[in-house]
Amino acid sequence: MSKTFRPKPGTKPARKLSRPKGKPARASSKKAKALATTYSTREKKAPRRAKKDLKQLRKDIAKKQYSFEVSYTDAMARPVGELAGLSLPAKPLRDAAKQNSRARKATQGRDLMVRSLSRTLTKPKRMAEKDKGGLPGGLGAPVGSSSNSDTPASVGNNFADICSPSAEAFTWQSELGAIRNQGACGSCWAFAAVSTIEASNAIVNGGRSDLSEQHALSCSDGGTCYGGWYTPIYDWLSGGKDGLETEAAVPYKGSASSCQNGGSTPYEVEAWGWVDPYKVQPGVEDIKASICKYGALTSAVAATPAFIAYSGGTFDERSSAQVNHAVTLVGWDDSRNAWLMRNSWGSNWGESGYMWIDYGSNSIGAYSTWALVESDAKANSNTDEGPKVLSHAERNLRVTNETGKKVELAVQWYTKRDGKWQWLPGAPGSSKSAGYSLANGQSLNLDDPTHEPFMLQAKKVRLWATASGQSWEHWKTRDLDLAPAAYEATEMDVFELRLLPGGKDSAGGGEPDQDPSDLFDAAYDLFGAGKYAEAKAEFAAWKAQNPTSPDVPYALYFMGVAEHQLDNYWDSLLYFAEFADHHSDHDWLPYVYYWAGSSYVGLGDCGYAVQLYEAVAYSDLGSSQEWIKAAKDTIDWLGKDDGKVCKSWD
Repeated sequence: MSKTFRPKPGTKPARKLSRPKGKPARASSKKAKALATTYSTREKKAPRRAKKDLKQLRKDIAKKQYSFEVSYTDAMARPVGELAGLSLPAKPLRDAAKQNSRARKATQGRDLMVRSLSRTLTKPKRMAEKDKGGLPGGLGAPVGSSSNSDTPASVGNNFADICSPSAEAFTWQSELGAIRNQGACGSCWAFAAVSTIEASNAIVNGGRSDLSEQHALSCSDGGTCYGGWYTPIYDWLSGGKDGLETEAAVPYKGSASSCQNGGSTPYEVEAWGWVDPYKVQPGVEDIKASICKYGALTSAVAATPAFIAYSGGTFDERSSAQVNHAVTLVGWDDSRNAWLMRNSWGSNWGESGYMWIDYGSNSIGAYSTWALVESDAKANSNTDEGPKVLSHAERNLRVTNETGKKVELAVQWYTKRDGKWQWLPGAPGSSKSAGYSLANGQSLNLDDPTHEPFMLQAKKVRLWATASGQSWEHWKTRDLDLAPAAYEATEMDVFELRLLPGGKDSAGGGEPDQDPSDLFDAAYDLFGAGKYAEAKAEFAAWKAQNPTSPDVPYALYFMGVAEHQLDNYWDSLLYFAEFADHHSDHDWLPYVYYWAGSSYVGLGDCGYAVQLYEAVAYSDLGSSQEWIKAAKDTIDWLGKDDGKVCKSWD
């Protein structure tokens, strides 16, 4: 660490920067009519007792002005014990806080919101604006792209498709398969937990899965057909000893038969936890945030006669009955003031097996838990569309000419070709080299004329340059290490070299040796004085000379903030992306996300900005209360924008 610099948050934003209301999920009128016809036909054949019960329920609904409908559902033909089999332990939350602590250590804060944003933030090397001819200002040719590209890049997913706690409506329903039916077995606890795991697997690894409730029922020690509890399923699937089988391997029998299967499968739980380890009934905002962070949630609810007969609308009964049933929460709709709840009583109940249930109805959300599955390093039957973290031994090279003159640059590089490490185009000292011309102020990602892909990639280089009356020869006879050690990243890094007046460069060429701490401190002092251009240049020089220093994340942060303060928002995102890509477990990640959000605000892309602010406010990143409040204030400020700041929410 440098002598004067001490890690501390930047200043809180002076102005307060929710996302406009999204379109709620609605069933088509055609679907609703078909569903009503089905229930009407079934009710005509219902037993006399069921018809009498429905008549009384409808009277109660009309009297209390509820917003839902009841009909003769399949569930009405079964005793409550076969439908609602949730058995609460004596103290359900006894070890909840300890469990959440274990979960945080297991995931290191890498919940789904952060995973999604990391995929978004590692894209800016390919970002392009339509009105800038396809290239972010000052970047030269983006790595891996041709210099004449004019196609705007896709950054992450469409915002409407990404879970946002401030969105009016969101659902993971599309990630789940067909509605299941637990039959004449009180195994709701197993079905709810398995749905949560299936949703997590689809979100984390891609592709739907049909997993075995029977395996969970028989082998988890969570309970029987006469009742059970869902958290033992998550414990059973954690630790790498056991994984959940597919429905094809262990089909559902509807009875608690002895366990015949065991061992590892691709479907294991990486971590699980409670939405609120201290409260039976978590708050609405906490549940929304957990749905975004982890996917579908397992929850308890009080299944009353009205609940059992539910056939449509928003269920808003306010029963004080004890919770007795386990379900899965997959989304919400603020215009209904309701959760979208997945049940396990077949498709002839509710809205094709689902229910819209008011946020305050029948203790819905009680004892809510989440579970994250292992990534598809083990789930070999799935595909992950996200970027892969790979080990790299080389870097690309970008050279910027800040000499005041046009320069002619010659380069030789050491790279692995055909399984062998070798110098190209010729050995150091030979007459063979690759030549490039750089105008003053130009940045160029060097290409490789000897090989495709065309971007130069190397472990080390020799390079020299000439201009009228000047030369840069420090690295002509010395190796400039671009990658002194292997590193892990989703894509190859770029080593930035700046040619400076007087034969000097940002990697220390032509300069007397300087203590790295002194160089860092000088850069930090410039930053503190508001001299952002000079500070960014000094940090870049320090980073080029100290690429493996533990202080590199701080340099990236300050360079990103400096570019932001200079209104170079695209360039700031490059540094924030490198930070997120290489230092995802660093305790300054929430600050990086905050400033990256502000860069997106500067670009008018408020959809991405809100995602980043919500990660600061809701994800398990260790954000301080000051930064959490600043992020929430900014979200509120953006929600009131009349178009002066926000040009896009996509």
